[in-house]
Amino acid sequence: MLKKTFNPAIVSCVVLTSLSINVYSITFSSRPNHVLENENTSDNRLVASVALLNYLGQKKIDNSKSVLNYINQNIEIELSDYRAQMANYEKVKNTADITYKILRSVMRNPSKELLISLQELHKNLRLFIPNDPITLNWILGGLKSNEKNYTNSRKDSSYFVARTPWKNIDDIINFLDADASQMPSSLLIVGLENLVCALAYRSINASWVEDPNPSLETVNSLTQIRANFIKELTQLNYQWLVPTIGTLFNRGIEQVFDTTTSLNPDSYFPSDYNENLSDVSDSEESSDDKNIKKKRLPKFNFYKTSQIDGVYGNTWTYSAHNAGLTVRANVSGSAPLALSIVVGFANSYQSPHLKFLLWNPTDFQIFKKNIQLLGTLLLVPNYERSDYHTVAETFVGITYYIYKLNEIRKDAVQKFPIDLAKIHPIDSYREALENLSEASSDEKYNVKIKGIGLEILSLKEAIKIISEDYLISKVDRNRIAFHTTGS
Repeated sequence: MLKKTFNPAIVSCVVLTSLSINVYSITFSSRPNHVLENENTSDNRLVASVALLNYLGQKKIDNSKSVLNYINQNIEIELSDYRAQMANYEKVKNTADITYKILRSVMRNPSKELLISLQELHKNLRLFIPNDPITLNWILGGLKSNEKNYTNSRKDSSYFVARTPWKNIDDIINFLDADASQMPSSLLIVGLENLVCALAYRSINASWVEDPNPSLETVNSLTQIRANFIKELTQLNYQWLVPTIGTLFNRGIEQVFDTTTSLNPDSYFPSDYNENLSDVSDSEESSDDKNIKKKRLPKFNFYKTSQIDGVYGNTWTYSAHNAGLTVRANVSGSAPLALSIVVGFANSYQSPHLKFLLWNPTDFQIFKKNIQLLGTLLLVPNYERSDYHTVAETFVGITYYIYKLNEIRKDAVQKFPIDLAKIHPIDSYREALENLSEASSDEKYNVKIKGIGLEILSLKEAIKIISEDYLISKVDRNRIAFHTTGS
């Protein structure tokens, strides 16, 4: 690649993980007359976990402060404020706010081992992608929607792609030529997710993304460099592709395409749509207006029930919505595609720090766990925060990829059949949180609850505590059955 200087001005992020500080201090204060109802370790750990997540998962970081001052400042929150915060969570059915904090925190503070793996993937991409303007423009087009493929009367999610922080090929070159070890982890995750998705769409010649920009084409419309690259790309992931998730989840029967008919409004519900993307994102990735793609996924409507084989039942999307989980665009078909590129790199380059992603025909469980961890870190946060797919939707796609690959690989020593169409969105959400916890940093923080005591815990522990002691029990109260939507 042509060398371009990485421009830190486009990023405003505090890189917590790059500092050699092992224990951070946070003060969580309370007036003497405010005490926990049950002063036991479990209660204290939940309070401390919420305080830590508020700290690490805030939307904006004060860039006027130095990194050291930011980390060493004391954060004082009254216990009454904690109670008020939890009371507000109870008033609102969905879990969006606390989920977004988890996603921001993990993107900023991934585990050291997984961060090194992402840096290795960045290196592989830099070596793989040629420095050819037409090829780079073709890749960038994999992140843009094809205007020819949709009409105002029927806007299907497959005709749109998520926003990207890149406006032109110079931005891609800038990203690839940057030192990944010095890059904010959030920006690294966003860039890698964008690139692997673009490559995945191009590898299958996806009709929903933009055609190559004709203004950059020469008389020979397909340059030899690009022709060779397309061949290499196809060879990279063809044996790691799985059938489309649509063969298992018939997403079309759940989506309401036209609400202007005489449909009963009580028969469907709207998807969760954030008018202001800064509600879920923040400054270090792509929330700057000039970097947000103007075309966003449209607002969707989903049926509450559907009919399969003459039987009506709750849809997958409604069972998620009823539980308080956000619903955006149904289960993710992009996640399996993106993972085919990641697994392709791991098995083609066999880099030392991607070795754990090698296909293991004799030990499926190890392969499954490793793909879940990296796939969750790479895809789940940015899909949600790009207003593309929710946590549960994306994790279904990850799970589908792993089990489907095991099913179709002839060299798999043992098969693990699973009826993926019956996995409840709550269970998908729970597994995603477990993997987000495992994928996060284990750096320890001192969280002082004044008048009560000191708790020392990591982000990894905080996510686990909040998930097990609050989030899952909250959504599980409203669990309802749904029937499979397999086609």
